[in-house]
Amino acid sequence: MTTLLRFFLCALLLTSPLVHADMRVIQLQHRMDSEMIQLLQPMLNPWEGIAGNGQQLILRAESERLDELEQLIASLDTPLRRVLITLDDSGGHISSERGIDISARASGRHGEVVIGDDGNRGNRVDIRHYSTTGNNSGLRSIQTLEGSAAFIQTGQQIPQQQWSRDQYGRPLMQTVQRQLTQGFYVTPSIQGNRVTLELSTQNDRLSRQDSRIVEQNSLSTRIGGQLGEWIEIGGLSQSSQHDSSGILSGSKSYSTENNSLRIKVQLLDE
Repeated sequence: MTTLLRFFLCALLLTSPLVHADMRVIQLQHRMDSEMIQLLQPMLNPWEGIAGNGQQLILRAESERLDELEQLIASLDTPLRRVLITLDDSGGHISSERGIDISARASGRHGEVVIGDDGNRGNRVDIRHYSTTGNNSGLRSIQTLEGSAAFIQTGQQIPQQQWSRDQYGRPLMQTVQRQLTQGFYVTPSIQGNRVTLELSTQNDRLSRQDSRIVEQNSLSTRIGGQLGEWIEIGGLSQSSQHDSSGILSGSKSYSTENNSLRIKVQLLDE
């Protein structure tokens, strides 16, 4: 919060229409002003005011009401507790690749013509077909303090074709696995047996126009649930397809991955 913003907030409190209002500055011991204001704001009457200055709260209300609010703040201004965040990202994946290569050798009066890489085996047609499927079920855990963000990464590898040339100048294609970063920041806030999660996702994916370019997307949301119980946060579905063709060769690769995501938050400091 900037100094100018603090000034205007304090000025707003001072100009409150409440006639017999007092102001009180309360020093916070453990929590930040932004967190406390978020908790206290719904409990204030329309004519009462609150502002923050780092680890200080500035309140404007009637004297008896200020005593009540100060007691409430003391009960909320507790030491930050350690929490354990567990992610369950079970799901499955399918990937496949199909291709064809043609090579031939033709002899004539003035020599011979070699098309493709025949390897001295004469005319040849090679058809490739690879397919893999699998399921994954894994738990990932990370510790953090309540109110602090933790980053949980859920990346995946996508097959990508790359072209090059060998020492004789002949085209050479190979399939490599490219790592894409996916994950999200989790910020837990705990009140009693309830936990609120602030989620901010990071999702990298290959561009549809150019598979060499990685596009980044982000999304923020807030969900809630019971402390110590699984909270469904949605699913993740990714798919990619790549086609390539030449005069005597062609290939197509496809991969898809589907995951369901849920989170559990547990207190380590009871």
